[in-house]
Amino acid sequence: MLGKEFFIYFFLGLITLLFAMNFLSIRMYKVSQEKKNKYRTIFNYFYGLFFLFVGFRRLYINEDNEDLIFGILHLLFGIIILILNYKDKLHPKSS
Repeated sequence: MLGKEFFIYFFLGLITLLFAMNFLSIRMYKVSQEKKNKYRTIFNYFYGLFFLFVGFRRLYINEDNEDLIFGILHLLFGIIILILNYKDKLHPKSS
């Protein structure tokens, strides 16, 4: 069973993460739209690669093939994100 200390440290880590995310989101208001699009593109490439990695891991590392459908879905989702990001279809329309 997990101890009381684990939940205290987990909660403090979660609060710290939320404060950092809030600070960064407030700072992003001052950044130009070109930089925001650049950051968004980099994030989407990592996001697509992460889903590809999870999909390959679910397909090839699990011996019992219980995650076959989810592995295929992760692979497809990662490929779709990478293709859409490459074609610049994931950027919001600027008005």
